[in-house]
Amino acid sequence: MIETILGSSGLTLFILWISKNWILTRLTKAVQHEYDTKLTLLKNNLQQNEKALNVLRNGALENSVYTQKLLYEHKLKATHDLWDNIISLAPLKSLSTHVFSLNYNEMMKLSEQEPEVQDFFKKIDMLKDRDIKEVLDITKAQKSRPFVSHTVWALFSAYHAILQHDFVRYELLKIGTPIDMKDSSVFKVVKVALPEHEKYIEQYGESGLYHLIQILEDKILTELKQFLQNTQENLENIERANEILNTANKLYEENNKLKNED
Repeated sequence: MIETILGSSGLTLFILWISKNWILTRLTKAVQHEYDTKLTLLKNNLQQNEKALNVLRNGALENSVYTQKLLYEHKLKATHDLWDNIISLAPLKSLSTHVFSLNYNEMMKLSEQEPEVQDFFKKIDMLKDRDIKEVLDITKAQKSRPFVSHTVWALFSAYHAILQHDFVRYELLKIGTPIDMKDSSVFKVVKVALPEHEKYIEQYGESGLYHLIQILEDKILTELKQFLQNTQENLENIERANEILNTANKLYEENNKLKNED
């Protein structure tokens, strides 16, 4: 009887142990399966999100490259237009450098007193056969202003201000009418553009302005070259970054394929 009871108890315990292990195994597998399913889903979501991020990143960078190229084209045209305007101002430059290398005050005294002197200046006028409005026109340069540096525009403004100032002075010579232009804003503009020549401007005033024309022109050319070089370098850096990113993305895709095969 006791043996029977002990045998039944042992069997029961054995069944319970087997059942416990079976349940634990089933639960573990169920949990493992659910975990694996969620982990796979999470990996897929991460891969999709990363792909989407790469698409956005690539799109943003490609858009940046396109924008920089477009901007570079505008800057290139602006540089061409501004320098073209400087070339068109050559008659005014010639007038200023040739006429005002002489003593302007003495010439004005003679013109004021003798009509023959006025006639002389009218005859030698370098612009008499030119359309003055066309010569003075700086529309091209004004349109280029948003696409050139502040330094370039400041130098060009000073350059044009001197030429325009000297043109007015020459027109006064032709009619023998002296006007005091010592307080003209042209001096302020030139001092800002060429601060290193401020003492020279204060010392020589109007009579020394024509000396600064070529200096300003050379500085404009130097600044334009540097301006274009910096713009080109920025564009090249963005294109290089885009190339590196594309290469990195290809490597990432290749690595993912190898992982999936494993």
